[in-house]
Order: sequence, then structure tokens, then C-alpha cells
Amino acid sequence: MLEKITTESSKLCFPCFLLVGWLVGFCFFFVF
Repeated sequence: MLEKITTESSKLCFPCFLLVGWLVGFCFFFVF
């Protein structure tokens, strides 16, 4: 059960992490 929850959360977290990283890189690109 716990493994399933961890797998699901990691599946959801990965695109979010990618989106946040892309936004941070985008902001840095405009600032510098």
C-alpha cells in the first residue's frame, strides 16, 4: 500500500518538479 502511494506521488511530483525548474530557469534567463 505504502509503495503504491509513494509511486503515485513520485509520478505526480516529477512533472511538477520539471515545471518549477523550467520556471526558475525562465526567470533567471530574464533577470540575467
